[in-house]
Order: sequence, then C-alpha cells, then structure tokens
Amino acid sequence: MLLRNINPSRGLCNRTRLVLTRLGDCVLEGKVIPRSNLGKMVLILRLSLTPSNPRLPFNFQRKQFSLIVSYEMSINKSKGQSLANVGIFFLYVLFRESPITMI
Repeated sequence: MLLRNINPSRGLCNRTRLVLTRLGDCVLEGKVIPRSNLGKMVLILRLSLTPSNPRLPFNFQRKQFSLIVSYEMSINKSKGQSLANVGIFFLYVLFRESPITMI
C-alpha cells in the first residue's frame, strides 16, 4: 500500500493497493489493485527524503520506498478470527547479513 501521493493523475495516491511483480534496488514494478485503475502496471521509485528541522546542526537524507506491507481477509473468511502470527514467503533471498553485523 502506498504511503504518499506519488502521481494522483495516474491513480498513485495515498492508500493505493499494489501487487509487486518485480523488485529492484531503486525501483519496484507493481500492478494496481483498485477498480478504477485495475491491472495498470506502474513503477515506484525510491524517494529521497530530507527532513527540515532547524534545531539540527546538520542535514541528512534518506532514501526509501513509500510503501507499507498490507494484507486483507474477506468478510466471509474472517468471521471473528484473529491472527497470532503472519508470515511472508519469498522465493529468493532479499536480505543478506554479513557474519560481522549479526548479533
């Protein structure tokens, strides 16, 4: 789900749901789920965010995708269920840690 209004004219607004089809270092490819733009393929770039806080004596910049992982369950299947654990299955390794950084 998108966290920011990236391109409202193309339907990429806050809380737009996507199914990611490809993952890259600086770009994600996804398919839009809502009915107005159903099936439209879009590219989501990594955004550079620079906070403007005059109290800080320095400037810093971070880069991130403005997405959040979301899931849903239909009303017919939920019926008062609560989930104790939720897992995500990846077909390939996404995160690699060197033995030095592992604690």
